[in-house]
Amino acid sequence: MEVVAATLFALFLGILIHGATWLIHRGAQAQGLRQAAIIALNGEMERLYALYQYETPAPENSAASAYGGTIPAHPDVTHRVHGLSPPHDGWVVTDKATFLAAGEELTLLLQDSPTAPTNVRWLDRERWITARVSWLEESIGDPATAPCGANGDGCRMLTLFLDYPFRYDPQSEEPLASSAESEGVHTLVLRTIVGRRY
Repeated sequence: MEVVAATLFALFLGILIHGATWLIHRGAQAQGLRQAAIIALNGEMERLYALYQYETPAPENSAASAYGGTIPAHPDVTHRVHGLSPPHDGWVVTDKATFLAAGEELTLLLQDSPTAPTNVRWLDRERWITARVSWLEESIGDPATAPCGANGDGCRMLTLFLDYPFRYDPQSEEPLASSAESEGVHTLVLRTIVGRRY
């Protein structure tokens, strides 16, 4: 009887340890993915900030329109995405094979998705995890009384959205196939104010 009790206790303890290990591993993966999303969001904002400050033509003149209101964290207005014309050319592609082969430095412009056009970037290339990126632009201040930037324009508030995690399905070649987590899609938001320097 004591042997049976000891065996059952050992089995129960083993199951408990296995379950705790699985929960810790899953939590660590989720935190690692969130950290990757935060780093990606920061990198996207740096790129966007530089485009608004230094590039000609200005990014809002060449960015395509995107979805609005399809995800609760987004306001129901038209979002902007990187298009193919300057200054976006060179790092924005429409070919999925090029996006797959290049690694994490390229942004994919989907023109055939339900929320087209949409920008997609890698979050975790090894696990086929992607994110969707878009932004809003809002003029703030009065250029006549408070010029912002070298050419006298008003300041602009940029609100950048990064929706994650999505899974790239290589069979269907769908970069936003499904959420890669059971909790669904998360949205990170970052805002900044920028003035032109050209």
